[in-house]
Amino acid sequence: ANHDAYDISPWLCYNKNVKIRKLVVEEGVTSIGRNAFGNTDIEWRDYKGNFLHWSNQHMFLESVSLPESVTRIEARAFLGCIALCNVELPSSLQTIGCGAFSGCEKLEYLEIPQSVREVGPSAFHNTPFERKLLSKTGLIMINNCTYHYGGNDEYVEIPDGTEVIGRELFKDHKELTGVKIPYGVKKISKEAFCGCTGLKSITIPDS
Repeated sequence: ANHDAYDISPWLCYNKNVKIRKLVVEEGVTSIGRNAFGNTDIEWRDYKGNFLHWSNQHMFLESVSLPESVTRIEARAFLGCIALCNVELPSSLQTIGCGAFSGCEKLEYLEIPQSVREVGPSAFHNTPFERKLLSKTGLIMINNCTYHYGGNDEYVEIPDGTEVIGRELFKDHKELTGVKIPYGVKKISKEAFCGCTGLKSITIPDS
């Protein structure tokens, strides 16, 4: 099933005493939806109106395998899965949403397929994997997508070959005055320049 319409985990009524350690998604699923396996505490009411509190059991999840039919991992899909250390991503994957693996404290290695064209902000926040990425300064790329900017330059040239400028890439970089975008960029994501109060010029090619 495609869970991208869910705003809370579709496993809400699953037996909370069962500790899920391995997840294998079968062929045919196209999207891992928002909060699908996110480890968050949820307060809700049952069908009788009784107020309940439910704590997600996915904090025990260690391994995830996704089929070739999956093209999207939506926002917060695996948020806070603190035991998750092994993830197999399919070569069909195109989008990794914001906060998708945020808080996965044991996720040290992740092989991102070349098919991935868009990675949301904080997709790997607070993971060993992201800390390795951010050990570099300046502009961080994942495939042909910009992921993070950690510099403080006044002028930035986006490298040739870039296809997507990621969401919130330069957010609140008030020191930024100019950006040059190369030929071949297909998408400038939401809020890429949000809060850039000093920005005076963006050079865009004729294409």
